[in-house]
Amino acid sequence: MQVLVLGAGSIGRRHIENLVTIGQKNIVVADPNPKTLALVKGAFDFIETTEYPVNAYQNGKFDAVFICSPPQLHFSQLAEAVDRGIPAFVEKPFTLNSNGVEIVLKKADGKKLCVMTAFNMRYLELIQTMREWLNEGRIGKVLGCRVGLSSYMPTWHPEEDYRQSFMALWKTGGGALFDYVHGIDLAQWLAGEITSVACMMKTTSLEMETDDVAILSCTTKTGLSSFYFDFVDRRPRKSLDLIGSEGTMIWEYDTEERLRLYREAKEHVRIVVKENYAQCYIDEIKDFFDCIKTGKKPMTDGWNGLSTQRVLDMAMESNRTGMVVKR
Repeated sequence: MQVLVLGAGSIGRRHIENLVTIGQKNIVVADPNPKTLALVKGAFDFIETTEYPVNAYQNGKFDAVFICSPPQLHFSQLAEAVDRGIPAFVEKPFTLNSNGVEIVLKKADGKKLCVMTAFNMRYLELIQTMREWLNEGRIGKVLGCRVGLSSYMPTWHPEEDYRQSFMALWKTGGGALFDYVHGIDLAQWLAGEITSVACMMKTTSLEMETDDVAILSCTTKTGLSSFYFDFVDRRPRKSLDLIGSEGTMIWEYDTEERLRLYREAKEHVRIVVKENYAQCYIDEIKDFFDCIKTGKKPMTDGWNGLSTQRVLDMAMESNRTGMVVKR
């Protein structure tokens, strides 16, 4: 396969490394920043690089496109890939808003093109176990869901000033809410589609215009979901609780990955696995290529990306107006 990677920032370079790891060698990388291209070339001298996607398209015929650019470019780059008939892997957030996305996804479906959203957390080992237990009915009907995602933004990429990165600006899709859209995707996958949102966002202490704390309270068809996202916690951690009519599941991830199942107020099952977050990125791109080859639907397709984007749209509107916003 010939693969085009659009964007050679941190997530782009992660995917490039993983593509090479799984045996993809015919890779072209496009990024307007010569410094990031130099990092790619320094790590993998066999990879072709260019500053402009149009040059890549003119000089190659691609079997897949990885859209790893800043979020404000995702929609236009997805639309171009679909127009060219190329399967697309789109990093989150899927777009800055949901305008026009449905039209592009319908066009992709009409062409039988795989469009995948990069919700890599679905591929974590114990998240998969959680889904299996849910389908087995171990906690009964889901009544509530709590999601927490926290980290300290200034230490994410020590080689760059976070205040100058896309994460610090609204126009480029930065902020805790947009970056932690993983949590919204997981909640909808496990607890049902979100139907209304009340959201509060604030920049508390970091020097950026986007939110470093976001809190959401949401309704679903069967219950309630709540979210706490922040960039100011010195202890990086992730958690997801599912409260059901017959039991509770609690998933946590910090220096290890843990899953607990409670029934009748007593812990019934406890699983702990060694921290290996990097593996879920490899598993998701393997799934993407498998879907291209077999025609099967990916675990997280473009329509999942659109659904979560609509929740982000509602959250932004709720924060702006101070009102509950319905889907």
